[in-house]
Amino acid sequence: LVSEKLSLQRHLFWADIEETRQNTGGADNRPTNFWQARLRLETLWQLGSRDLVWLYEDLPKRSLLADQQVAFSAIIHVLRDIGNLEAEMPQLHALVSGSVELERMLDGVLTPFEESEVGCQIRRNQRHEEKIAKKKQEAKASWIRFREELEADPSMLADPALIANRNRGAVQRWELTRWLRRKTKKGYEEAALQWPLLEEGFSPTVAQAYRNGMKALWRLTSPERPKRKGNRVITKHVTLFAYAGLAIEAGEAPEWAHKLSPAEAERAAQHACLSEQGYPDWFEKLTDRHPATVLPILRQTLRDEWAGRYGGRSEFLSHYGFKAKQIHKAVHSILFEVITGKKPKALNVLDCGREVLVRLKLTDPERRRATALALRRLRAARAAADDEPLWRYFGWLFFLDADRAVHELIEWLDAAPRASRDARTESTVAALFGLSGFATGALATVSVESLEALLRLTDRYVRPEDDSSPDGRDTPDTRDQAERAREVLLKALIDRPGAAAYHAMRAISAAEISKARSVHLGQLTHGKAEHDAELPAWSPTEVLHFERHLIAPAKTGEALLRVVLGVLSDIQNSFRRAD
Repeated sequence: LVSEKLSLQRHLFWADIEETRQNTGGADNRPTNFWQARLRLETLWQLGSRDLVWLYEDLPKRSLLADQQVAFSAIIHVLRDIGNLEAEMPQLHALVSGSVELERMLDGVLTPFEESEVGCQIRRNQRHEEKIAKKKQEAKASWIRFREELEADPSMLADPALIANRNRGAVQRWELTRWLRRKTKKGYEEAALQWPLLEEGFSPTVAQAYRNGMKALWRLTSPERPKRKGNRVITKHVTLFAYAGLAIEAGEAPEWAHKLSPAEAERAAQHACLSEQGYPDWFEKLTDRHPATVLPILRQTLRDEWAGRYGGRSEFLSHYGFKAKQIHKAVHSILFEVITGKKPKALNVLDCGREVLVRLKLTDPERRRATALALRRLRAARAAADDEPLWRYFGWLFFLDADRAVHELIEWLDAAPRASRDARTESTVAALFGLSGFATGALATVSVESLEALLRLTDRYVRPEDDSSPDGRDTPDTRDQAERAREVLLKALIDRPGAAAYHAMRAISAAEISKARSVHLGQLTHGKAEHDAELPAWSPTEVLHFERHLIAPAKTGEALLRVVLGVLSDIQNSFRRAD
């Protein structure tokens, strides 16, 4: 488009030459060959025979010798490209007569010379551009041939007799999926779900054949796990396509699982559990319709994930722990059985187990069993002096029996050797109640008495007078996290409504040694009382005043403060804007 508008091309050409001059050090390093601009910039112009008119005009008009050399180099390039250089040599000699530099350039055109590094780079760039253009043309021609082949006979994409074999149909399916992935910039499953886009690039017949073939593929393909070679995980394309085909079929009909035979349901569940492509959206419907077939496969998958087999993947556990809106009743018992079974080796799996326990609606016997298990493992980790699992089992216990967890925690920390007690408390409190703490989410279930005990514990061992001052660190250290945990515990108590929490706050502020902190805690306690109290009643006169003037009475200190701030804001605004 640019090359069709000679005036625009002319202006862009000289603008790029000027930009190249500015980027190469100023007046002393002006470009003397138009290719120097092409080397440094992404140019929009391409010189052709029509540009000779303005190049011949500009050559004598440019006041700078370097610009004349640029124009002359462009003229020589165009003439060489169109095969007229030799015929135009007499005219070129006459054109540059009297200019030593331009005559030297013209003499060098037909004289063999040792190419400079810039010249070599120019040639390399030319060859590279030609190679890219050739590849593009070949790819375009290849896709056109591929489209014609598919439109002539799309049966290989959908014929059940051919679909699972390593034949031309498998190659076609791969190429179409690759086209969809490039079009949508998505993974295999998400790209395959956009199969109607094939109508745009190919034809409706090809799109339908692709869809039908993908839907048939999962029935004809044996489910299998990816292969592992060291750190590499190798997944067959047919496994990915079968998983995507299931997503296509399930997405088209809400009741698709009702139409599956037990054998088909088993194969679908195996594809979901073995392919390691995440938890599929359709798995819950499959479980609802075919529980006797699906649940044994799911149980084995959850056991494998809990045991850390197959690279420590935990898609299904993570789904039930973090994403599931609700957990199927039959899945509930399987999850509880797995999580309260053998101890997992991986800490991230243990974290998934805690999240799953939180989401399960445990019966009283299940809660007692899980609590006893958490206590046993907590004490075993305590005896082994292994902090990471210890903190996690404390997190379990907080969600199962918060007050028991507080008792165990205080007993353990108070029994620690005096030399290491402060450091142990800091690290433990930080792990449990700091940023993303293992027990922060359970504080709503902790009794007021236990919250008060935790606050007294942190004040005793994470003393406010020893707090570190902020130093601009991007990553908080253990002490920072412990200080944050102390504030989290204090906020949990302040946010707890009722007289018991108020009296606990008063007791803590009265016991505080630091005068400044005692005053601060007293203010927080007073604010809590105001927040918990009922709003002051309005008199009939105040109601009438509000109706007539839209001004509410300031019945509390907070309301009065809002009035004062509003007045101050009006004064400040008048200073800025009034005449």
